[in-house]
Amino acid sequence: MRHVTDEEIAFYDRVADRINGLLGSRECSLNQSSLAERIGWNRSSLCNFINRIDKGIAAHFIPRIAQALSVTIEHLICGSEVTPRPRTIWDPRFDETEIMLERFDELRRRKLHSLSLTSFLPPQTLPHHAMVANFVNSLVNGANDVVAERWHEAIQRRREIMLIDSCENVDYFIPMDDLLRLPQRLAPYQSFSSNEVVHILQNLKREWVRERGMRIIALDESLVGPDVRLELSGNFLLSVLGREIQIRFHRDLRIDWDDTPSAVNTSRECLIKLKRAAGFGVRERPTAQQVENLIDALLKRVDTRDRSRSLSSRSHYDAA
Repeated sequence: MRHVTDEEIAFYDRVADRINGLLGSRECSLNQSSLAERIGWNRSSLCNFINRIDKGIAAHFIPRIAQALSVTIEHLICGSEVTPRPRTIWDPRFDETEIMLERFDELRRRKLHSLSLTSFLPPQTLPHHAMVANFVNSLVNGANDVVAERWHEAIQRRREIMLIDSCENVDYFIPMDDLLRLPQRLAPYQSFSSNEVVHILQNLKREWVRERGMRIIALDESLVGPDVRLELSGNFLLSVLGREIQIRFHRDLRIDWDDTPSAVNTSRECLIKLKRAAGFGVRERPTAQQVENLIDALLKRVDTRDRSRSLSSRSHYDAA
């Protein structure tokens, strides 16, 4: 076994000091144990390194540690200035669907509790392929065929995963005015028939609420204050997964995610405040019966009138 030189020991001493400093920061949501779990290293080995009981380190863990702590490798190695990592963006006009799906699969495997503020029901709950295509065409609104194809693929793939994984780690908050777009057949549901809307809601109750634990919290207009409107401004969905990452689905059809602690904590505090205002604790969820009652109320409001909604509905949705 090669002898570790004094110079190498001094180098790893400095790396350990920087890791300790980052873990001790108020903005950092990790501790030594959670960092070890995140990077796939034995907890006691990592603790021994950070506390300088062991004088070396497996070098291949440095990139993983840098990623977990949201800093550059250069900062851990030589103490260069910490700069925020740019948001990672998936743009369906240019980026393949796999880029976004691989990232989501990685997050899914962590089974993080998720809070999601959204303008409409998760499109993954649409019962079949044709309805997904209908929804995507309305959402894309003629942008281009590539965008429509990639969004359709993304929704279908996410649906397949959610059918297997269930939804017990996700709470969806939806403003009531936005929730009523479905029974009223307003955009992005203007192309669905009343029978299709009834089928969507009945399937939502049976397959997603009862069988897979999906929970939806309808937000009264009094709860949708300026801070909530600000979070949804330019977006149709904002999700926070645990204390680790924030994901935004933009109305221009891009998706981005940000794991900087300041961004995650700001959005998380906003969503927790919203959940408490709706009458639920941070870890408390509506019962299946409460969500079924909400869906039954929506079923009673299904709009069966034959009238044109295309231009007026689209304008209202885009202005929201």
